[in-house]
Amino acid sequence: MLCDFHIHARPSSIYLIKESWIKKILDTAIKKKLDLIVIVDHNYLKAPLLAKELQEKLNLPIKVIPGVEISSIWKGKIHHIIALNVKKNILPYRNIKKIIKSIKKQDGSIILPHPSLDLLYEIHEAIDGVEVYNARHPVAYKELIENEKKFAHLMKTFGSDSHTLAEIGAVTRDIDPEYLKQKRILI
Repeated sequence: MLCDFHIHARPSSIYLIKESWIKKILDTAIKKKLDLIVIVDHNYLKAPLLAKELQEKLNLPIKVIPGVEISSIWKGKIHHIIALNVKKNILPYRNIKKIIKSIKKQDGSIILPHPSLDLLYEIHEAIDGVEVYNARHPVAYKELIENEKKFAHLMKTFGSDSHTLAEIGAVTRDIDPEYLKQKRILI
């Protein structure tokens, strides 16, 4: 499956999300021949859940995984963490370990996007995956992360981190659907 694991449900210029905008995101991903997309919003789950609902209602030929990119605190700085397949918002701007616990309480999967390597070494045992390439943060950690044995259990994702329609699919990865099921991404 050709996947983009990091698409934002709304650009910074849109405050209120509309179904018509979500439909444009889905149509763009389909035109770009993506099989699966992860749609996130900063700290709110409403728009990603709307995307999943719309995909199902219209029976669109693409899989949508809803997620939320949560602002968390680690060592006095803000870092993001993506929660997949959660049903309720998670309170942001708290210690990252508390946020991880909140995600796990909802049986969600945890991806560390555009990672800080120090943070990755700190929390790698508590997360399910790590974004090894992000179009907006072009430092690629793929080789380093894939060669580090302590990260072997982590799913390695690629994401466009798109905030515009043109950016969707800028970075993709072909991933076996069975692997996504094993990692509790496709449920």
